[in-house]
Order: sequence, then C-alpha cells, then structure tokens
Amino acid sequence: MERTIKASNEYAQELLELLQDQCRVLAKAAKKGIFTNRTLEEIATYFPKTKEEFMQIHGIGPTKTEKYADDFLPIIRDYCKEHGID
Repeated sequence: MERTIKASNEYAQELLELLQDQCRVLAKAAKKGIFTNRTLEEIATYFPKTKEEFMQIHGIGPTKTEKYADDFLPIIRDYCKEHGID
C-alpha cells in the first residue's frame, strides 16, 4: 500500500463510523477493545483492501489481521466500490 501524507483529519468520516460500529460489535462479543480510534482513522484514510495492506496500519499486526481482517475488509471494499475509490 502506497501511503501519502495527509492531514490527520482527512479520513472518510462515513467509513470511520462504519468501522467504529463494527468495532463496537466485535468488542462487545470479545469483552475487550479491538482497535483504537487512531487505527480506525488510519484505515479510513488509506482504505486497505487486502490483508497485506491491512497489516500495514498502525496497531494491526499478524494476530489482529488473522482475527479481524475478514470482518473489516468487506466494509472497506464496499465503501470504496460505492464511492469510486480505487
């Protein structure tokens, strides 16, 4: 994933809200936090669409990728498709 420098507030708010909703559902089931807001904002900035790209996000390593990528990547891909983001 090629990163570009963006201001910290240049994330997709609508996607961030979708990610936060999913995070709350998973956190409730796991009875623990999943991702920080910083992590979710970075996802909503860079739109990772593969497990490899997902793992490059701050706060996400191999373990969280294995556990959660399949829960979050479809949300990101659908958002990108709906908004014409490559």
